[in-house]
Amino acid sequence: MRRYLLAITVMLAMHGCILDEKMTDTPSRKEDVPYFISEVKKGALYIEEGDLHYMLANDAIDYRVVPSPKATKLAVETMLLSNLTVVRFYEKREDGRYHPLVTEATNGIWENFSKKSGIDPDDLRYPRMKLIGWESEEKVRLKLFAGYRHKRVEKEVTISLD
Repeated sequence: MRRYLLAITVMLAMHGCILDEKMTDTPSRKEDVPYFISEVKKGALYIEEGDLHYMLANDAIDYRVVPSPKATKLAVETMLLSNLTVVRFYEKREDGRYHPLVTEATNGIWENFSKKSGIDPDDLRYPRMKLIGWESEEKVRLKLFAGYRHKRVEKEVTISLD
């Protein structure tokens, strides 16, 4: 009986060594995604990345920062008032800092929504947007909400930032 227990113990120990060996043979390469820290102080959003520490925005109650897959762009969900949230976009430039990204697509989000829905943009009440997530480095998915003639309208849209 002792031999049997000893044999099982040795086999289990060897099995553990084989599992450890298989686990260490698997390459564990990290992606080269930049690391940065964002923090909010008194309504201002600060970004810290490497030696850089700077204010990105300073006009909101709260922020939620979501980098693109390679962190070349940021989507910043910005709470301006208690019930007003917008998404702003920033792009990393040669100086290593993120700068506002303004394109036709980002400027015309509500106009495009209204046009496709057959709604006059001036008739929308309490328009808000929520970031759903990045589809790629250049495409982001948003959810748009608004009041229109005592109803709530909402739609998911994909915005191309290139």
